Amino acid sequence: MALIHNFHVWISKKLPAEKTQLYICQNKNLKQNIIGTLGEDGILIYPTYPTAAHYHHQTMIRKPADSYCMIITSLGLPATNIPMGLNKKGLPIGFQVIAAPYQDRLCFAVAQELERAFGGWVQPPCLHP
Repeated sequence: MALIHNFHVWISKKLPAEKTQLYICQNKNLKQNIIGTLGEDGILIYPTYPTAAHYHHQTMIRKPADSYCMIITSLGLPATNIPMGLNKKGLPIGFQVIAAPYQDRLCFAVAQELERAFGGWVQPPCLHP
């Protein structure tokens, strides 16, 4: 994992400064658009991952899929992951509840209601690929 992290750090240093500034600007615009849409009491339900969870150490081969979590993290918005059970292979599935800045309470309230409605977290069986 450290090797992959170091590769990402190395490659990011290779980006031209103007590209970095462009991405920072796009990030700020996206954040403002989402905040404007959410208002003070809105939430966004967004996948945690595009598929069910993967087996251990498979993130190395599925790196682009991590962007679902990275996008929200880069925006600095509060998000709560909601486990929604297991798929047919016994792997966890879920989504994120996202709110505007300083509205963490909305994420927690929705998580609590969904936990009540769907039974909450389920221990996955011991799986080996």
